[in-house]
Amino acid sequence: SGTYGDMAATIAAVLLDREARSPILDFDPAFGRLREPLLMVLHLMRAMEYEPKVGFEVQLDGLATKTGQEQYNSPTVFNFYLPEYTPAGAVMTAGLRSPEAQLATAPHLVRTLNGLSSLIRNGLTSCDDGFGSEVPVQNMATRDCSNPAASADGAFSWTPSASNASGVVDELSVLLTAGRLNAGNKQLIVDAYEAEGGSAAGLVAAQELLTLSAEFTSVTANEPTEVRPEKIE
Repeated sequence: SGTYGDMAATIAAVLLDREARSPILDFDPAFGRLREPLLMVLHLMRAMEYEPKVGFEVQLDGLATKTGQEQYNSPTVFNFYLPEYTPAGAVMTAGLRSPEAQLATAPHLVRTLNGLSSLIRNGLTSCDDGFGSEVPVQNMATRDCSNPAASADGAFSWTPSASNASGVVDELSVLLTAGRLNAGNKQLIVDAYEAEGGSAAGLVAAQELLTLSAEFTSVTANEPTEVRPEKIE
């Protein structure tokens, strides 16, 4: 726009750049990256329209221990991981780098997924290894984990506009994976939604499975190169 400090023009330049708009780059094996755990948590809360209860602040607690990251608490100016980090295996063999993978220790992976599941099922609480504070600010000495949802600081308010399983999963895919969910994963999630009878229980199942998908945990396309093995009963 020629105007110094024009934030709208800056954002437009980023979002409308050729690389940002071209889907072909998703299929470049050297393109994309893992998503940071903290960004996944915040993305889920925003996309699923988290609403705190009246009088409650959004208080995330213990993220450093659970995910390896915590807001406003980076140990260095270089973020929570080394910019040159390369995990052993296929990434190292290809001569690529994956700095965010340095956070992907077994405890962090398990507790991140536990926290996302608790957030979906219970709302923001410390129950079930959730990301909420153990001692709520409002009128409670401790959390009542016998009924986690009742003592949560808030919960998701998003509801789908679609009335069928495929439509619901498509909406979730747009909100959580930018529409990159592959056909195989979509069918698995549709089946889980229908197995729970749809409605609230089905939505919870679909949200949980979406957060487990490669399309949610990374920013590139996920097209399997081999046929998925048959399920063993």
